Amino acid sequence: MDHSQRRGSWSNFAPEIRWQILKVLCQDSGIAKYATVCSEWQRFIEKITFQYFILNNSTIETFDRMISGGKNTHRIQYVQYIWLRIEISEYDCFQCLEHETELEAHRNNLIFTGVMHKLLCILSTWPRPEGSDGITLEISIICPSDNKHFYYDVATDDDYPFKPWDLNINPHDVIMFHDAHFRKIDREHFDSSPHCQAGMGQMQNSDSLHVAERHLGSLIQFRWPNGSQRLPRVEVLNSLVMRHQFKRQLSPLALAKLF
Repeated sequence: MDHSQRRGSWSNFAPEIRWQILKVLCQDSGIAKYATVCSEWQRFIEKITFQYFILNNSTIETFDRMISGGKNTHRIQYVQYIWLRIEISEYDCFQCLEHETELEAHRNNLIFTGVMHKLLCILSTWPRPEGSDGITLEISIICPSDNKHFYYDVATDDDYPFKPWDLNINPHDVIMFHDAHFRKIDREHFDSSPHCQAGMGQMQNSDSLHVAERHLGSLIQFRWPNGSQRLPRVEVLNSLVMRHQFKRQLSPLALAKLF
């Protein structure tokens, strides 16, 4: 390497300049790819990319390997917010205008219990990092079929741009985004779906409360497949969030078990 190449080397920049460059890079939504450049970039970028996680039924084990596995435990200190989106069982067109059955409710309770237990078992092994305020856990219970047969909630899309941990969201941007997507969905989804039209129409009929019961579902309970079990104690969590935006809710007893 000649003198001109050495002079342009990354390590020859002052630390303050290097960090300013990295801050600019972090404005890119695809910053994770830069973590492979070198160990310095990895440390800086992981502090940002590992702050917030959106998990579902099938991604918890990958999350565990990414954060807790082997030499990755240092990443625990970066985590601030976990949004767990539990997907319960779907229903078909023959069931969409009928209330949720006891068997369906039981199956959904088992799904919820299994997913919650798996995540809490992982988090129970995490020490609370020194000086940390702890992690916020948000729980949302989502039935994918609701979007097909009732009102389409764009906030359940994976690419929904407004995240619950973003404190700098402009309310006007949210309103404009939802208005634009509602018009699009109104054309492409609602008008083309007789089940959606029937469901929304009957939900406005006071004589058809069973349709609303399908959309709202039963209150979710902890149900263990092999009798009663205890949830593990988790020290790293400091707050729990459940938004009313998502219609499926926990029973008071299930909430009590989380505290």
